[in-house]
Amino acid sequence: MPFRSDGSQKNCPIARGLDVLGDPWSMMIMREVFFGNFRFEGMLQRLGAAASVLSKRLGRLVDDGLLIKTPYDGSRRRWEYRLTDKGEDLLPVLNAVVQWSEKHMSAPNERAHMSVLQPPSGAQRESRAGA
Repeated sequence: MPFRSDGSQKNCPIARGLDVLGDPWSMMIMREVFFGNFRFEGMLQRLGAAASVLSKRLGRLVDDGLLIKTPYDGSRRRWEYRLTDKGEDLLPVLNAVVQWSEKHMSAPNERAHMSVLQPPSGAQRESRAGA
């Protein structure tokens, strides 16, 4: 859950980081992008989030410089969400959460395990000035 106050100006780097990453939906969206799921419809289906929640979180991740929107359908304005350098730098954080959870949290079933994540295969990373 995001902080109720803006943590971006705090002296503590954990508070600043959680201001961007502290919302569970944001972390799950980033997981999806690392899995190669770049489109809104695919994320909506896999995450089961409300469209309004997904749209708001994607907008925040774009505003915070972790993702960039790129058009993918010329006939209709549709977007893919690609990693920026800043977004790709989140990979070790996601992997640390995976490793910690696998070690310390009980899985609800045998299918509920995950290996360490890798950048999307063959995916182009988008650079963003100032990101």
